[in-house]
Amino acid sequence: TCVNRLLPPGAKVFVFGSRAVPQKAKRYSDLDLWIETTSPLSGDLLLALHEELRASDLPIKVDIVTPETCLPEYLESINRQKIFWF
Repeated sequence: TCVNRLLPPGAKVFVFGSRAVPQKAKRYSDLDLWIETTSPLSGDLLLALHEELRASDLPIKVDIVTPETCLPEYLESINRQKIFWF
């Protein structure tokens, strides 16, 4: 995938939110990705990931969240529902 190509070795990508629960996903629900790496992703790399996804043929919006960018009040919920993608 375009995301995998840009991520450092060992990065793990998870899906969470409505796309992680098929009964909740609507046709145009966004795709929420949780990315874990051994060291924080740089702002430049996050921007490159966003740009790559915008330029892709995905017909939906993709949100990228990392442990460093996640608001603390959402962390528990994300950890409960995230599903490993790659």
